[in-house]
Amino acid sequence: LVLSLQLHWCPSGMPTKFEDKVPVSKKIRWIDWVLSGAFVSTELQWNVLNTAVPATLITSYQLPTYAVGVAIGSGALVSMFYLLSLPALPRLINPPRPMNLLMSYGLMSCSWLLMLAAVLTGKAVLFVVGIWTFLAMGNNTQVVLLECLTGITDVETSSQIMGISEVVGCGVGTFGSYAGGMLFVLSDRAPFAACALWSLFCVVGLTWSVGHRRLQRAKSAGDDGTVFQSQPSEIFTLPSCQGLNLMLEDRERAHSFIGPEMEFRALSSVDSECSTTLTSEAHCSPEMSCESV
Repeated sequence: LVLSLQLHWCPSGMPTKFEDKVPVSKKIRWIDWVLSGAFVSTELQWNVLNTAVPATLITSYQLPTYAVGVAIGSGALVSMFYLLSLPALPRLINPPRPMNLLMSYGLMSCSWLLMLAAVLTGKAVLFVVGIWTFLAMGNNTQVVLLECLTGITDVETSSQIMGISEVVGCGVGTFGSYAGGMLFVLSDRAPFAACALWSLFCVVGLTWSVGHRRLQRAKSAGDDGTVFQSQPSEIFTLPSCQGLNLMLEDRERAHSFIGPEMEFRALSSVDSECSTTLTSEAHCSPEMSCESV
């Protein structure tokens, strides 16, 4: 409501007609399922947090129930204010997509490590900071994932992807709730160590997938080798990391993820149609028209 007030005050600034410069793809690509899997992974971690954190605060830190509610509720407020202030933050904190996704997902992993360190040292303040970090980064991660999934596909396709993600996420989230309780029975540090390892695994997989997709778009455009020839001293010089190096070169938000991905899909669709047309024409004999074939 607060963010929409500016449109009520200045309705002339709201465009009356939206036109897509690039046709939106209706085909689900492999990167869409990777982003969907990352979304489901956040649901798993969230439900482990919902089970393990209150139990740890009550059992390990001997906090009363109202203090547990204050600690988690204040984290929701911190997350809200972080999301509200995010557009005004410098690019170092709010980089273009998909670097902001990788950064927020990586900080989610750091929040689990922070909570694990707090349990090992017995510092309640450090544990609460870890909760706040996870809530802020988890919300930001889901927002960016929704932006990417709904921005690169049409409404019908994005609804299909997100519908499957929500259904699977509910089942995985239920498993996470039980898993958090079972891990806490084993040890008060077990849920945080397990989620830290799982989150780090997801970050590595997501980084590789997004980097590989960036390299695919670069090869399609024919500019995959120019960056590395001109900058041989870059850290990310291995073939598996070239896509990440290209993402680091994408400093302008207009050249981030959604726009180039839409153009790449539109170009792929045109190439596919052209190849299909040429194949059908190749099977046409001189005596027969393509329509009869």
